[in-house]
Amino acid sequence: EEPKVNELIGKGKVDISDTLVNRQFDDWVKLQLNGTYWGGIYLKMTYYSVVPPIACRPSKLSPNDGLLCP
Repeated sequence: EEPKVNELIGKGKVDISDTLVNRQFDDWVKLQLNGTYWGGIYLKMTYYSVVPPIACRPSKLSPNDGLLCP
């Protein structure tokens, strides 16, 4: 059995703001190291919240005058 070595092959960033809303991420993530592109990894994840979503109550204001509830 070959020894396993943890070697950095690159770094990538994932913006999870849409994932927190849509609960899914399914896309390629580019890997770079020292400004050089090293390829990419395919990342698929699902977000499971332990807190139920906040229920929106109807607003007395029109959408143009108040805040929108997602």
